[in-house]
Amino acid sequence: MNGQTDLLTNIPKESKVFLDSMIFIYTVEKNPIYYNIAYSIIDGMETGKYLGYTSVMSLIETLAKKDLRTNTTKYDYIAAFFANVGNLTVAKIDHEIAYTATGLRRNYNVSVPDAIQMATAVVNKCDLFITNDAVFKTMQPVRTLILDDIM
Repeated sequence: MNGQTDLLTNIPKESKVFLDSMIFIYTVEKNPIYYNIAYSIIDGMETGKYLGYTSVMSLIETLAKKDLRTNTTKYDYIAAFFANVGNLTVAKIDHEIAYTATGLRRNYNVSVPDAIQMATAVVNKCDLFITNDAVFKTMQPVRTLILDDIM
């Protein structure tokens, strides 16, 4: 096991863990490569191993998938998941997050959605940011775990 894998399996109880959009998308789509690890991350949150955080951007990005245009049952299921899953805070974009995102975008030259995701983790004082987007390797305000780095 490398240090990144150890980090995922040894997240201290009550840690605040930010879950990027891809964690939810991989789970919903049952991605053949990432489903098992994404599901285990969400399961750890649901069972109280740690406190999950995400931004409303994750909700938007997950529900914006093209296959959901005609699959209203799946759309409704995903929307209900974000509203009702245990131990997950879906943060709204407020002024503090917007100002923090502005600084991150300016300093790291990242997209607005990526800046909002990281700003949400920063403002909520998350201990770990889990994603599979390599752009977050350049941003270090929160310790970041990239799924591809542990597989």
